[in-house]
Amino acid sequence: MADGAKKIASPEQGVEMDVTAYFAVRKSWSRKKQLERAGQFHTQKPDQDNVGKLVQDALNGGPYPDDSCVALAHTVKLWTAGPSRTEVVIRSLRRGLETGGGKT
Repeated sequence: MADGAKKIASPEQGVEMDVTAYFAVRKSWSRKKQLERAGQFHTQKPDQDNVGKLVQDALNGGPYPDDSCVALAHTVKLWTAGPSRTEVVIRSLRRGLETGGGKT
C-alpha cells in the first residue's frame, strides 16, 4: 500500500469511488485547439468503464480488500493542457453501522 494510504473498508461495508482521468491534449494539435479542448470531456478511447475498472483493479488490497467492495462508482474523462493524471476519491459506505438513536 502507498505511503499515506489506509484501509477504509472491510468487505461488508463497501466503498464509493470517484475517478477523474485527465488526458493530455495532443502536442501535434495547434495551440488554439489545445486550449479549446482543455477541460472538455474526452470522448475517445479508452472507454470510461475501462478506465474505472483499471483503477478499481489497481487498488485491490490497498484501501479495500477487493474491488467487489466498490458499490457505487463515477468515472469522468477530461482533456487537460497539463500532464495526464488520474485523481481518485474513495469513501466508505458505512450505512446501518450507527449506534444509538435508532428506532426499535
